[in-house]
Amino acid sequence: MTSGYLVKQNKFILHIDMNSFFASVEQQANPFIRGKPVGVAHSGYEGAAILAASYEAKACGVGTGTRVFEARKICPGLIIVPLDTTKYYAVNRQFVKILKDYTPQVEIYSIDEAFLDVTKTEDLFGGAYNIAQRIKERIKGEIGEYLTCSIGIAPNKLLAKVGSNFKKPDGLTIIKWEERFKFLDQMGLERVWGIGRRVGRKMGKIGIKSLREIRKMEDCELRSLVGGYYTRLRLIANGEHFEEVKTDVSKKIPKSMQHAHTLSDASSNSAELLSIMRKQAERLARRLRRRGMKAKRVYLAMIPSGLRHYGWNTEVHNFGFLKMDHYTDDGYEVYKAGEIIFNRIVFCDNVGNKIALNGDGKIRQLIIGVSDFLNADNLELPMSLFGEGVVAGFKLKSELKERINRAFDKINDKYGEFTLRTGDILYQFVKEKELDVEREQMMFHPGI
Repeated sequence: MTSGYLVKQNKFILHIDMNSFFASVEQQANPFIRGKPVGVAHSGYEGAAILAASYEAKACGVGTGTRVFEARKICPGLIIVPLDTTKYYAVNRQFVKILKDYTPQVEIYSIDEAFLDVTKTEDLFGGAYNIAQRIKERIKGEIGEYLTCSIGIAPNKLLAKVGSNFKKPDGLTIIKWEERFKFLDQMGLERVWGIGRRVGRKMGKIGIKSLREIRKMEDCELRSLVGGYYTRLRLIANGEHFEEVKTDVSKKIPKSMQHAHTLSDASSNSAELLSIMRKQAERLARRLRRRGMKAKRVYLAMIPSGLRHYGWNTEVHNFGFLKMDHYTDDGYEVYKAGEIIFNRIVFCDNVGNKIALNGDGKIRQLIIGVSDFLNADNLELPMSLFGEGVVAGFKLKSELKERINRAFDKINDKYGEFTLRTGDILYQFVKEKELDVEREQMMFHPGI
């Protein structure tokens, strides 16, 4: 396979994408739902979003982000399976173990996909194509026969990812450098890794629907549309991506962290929404402290209940951000910044109701996030934006505040989240059936 496979930079990059991962894991675990339309969601209420759909469900029109009650209308025979993250991470560990048998250069991009650089090891296994075939066979043989993956082989990560998306499920696609445009030019812009919906829509409005058309545009014209992003867009259109496979992403500083909370019953009560945001802010702060990081920018988004979908790809209608004057890992400070944003983008009456966000409507999903990170070890302890470290109504010095936060974390890590909490966290509004999801390395808004 190596002969004739002449590529720019002489690289052999594989992208492995597990097909309908959560749903396939559930079908592997339960033979009675194999071959049937399956949706994975937080069970218990019909407003939950489908987090993964089997290919049988996708064939009916059910996709990620579709709400359960909508999915049942689209596909009356749909089987809803509750989310089981422990099961998925156990399978992920088996998956990664297989990949590392072929090269030490493995980048775990997400729970169900990874990049491999087999340039230095492909001769040991008969070429990159044979490695891909072996990975497929071992996943089925060692993890489960109902689990499949699609693999792309190419000279860089961008083209490898294009290849894995080219044929699903259970595909294997080789993209040679000289043949890259044959694959790139038949993809819709919003499906190309690195472009996304916002740029795709902007291009669509002026009639640009393919990478071929972008390549024909002058730099000045492209820059006027997308600003400084035009350089990266030009590289993507040419199939160029020279970022190396990262073998230790655990040390990589993410672009952002965020919590998305979907309410079982949409609400216009500001006290309820702020109560939810307070707990989300504390969760974010714990994650920052766990990774030894502090953030400077806080952002907030609220999705109205009137939208058909409010999953990962929902366009933000009510959004704002605040850049603080220092870096923090304190939950109360994150919350207070979020509260400032909240008050900027909503209008409330004297009793905290009648929220107007670009028109009247209740809120179905609330998202708070942080970005602009630095490693906490490199920072001096700052003074608080809201006074000298206000926590639960007490003014504390930053050093003492950090000691208290670390003590909180140790207790909650041992006995469960919010076993110990500050008095200002009101939990009576937060119902057990509501959906709360961590998100990392996802810039929710391109302006951040």
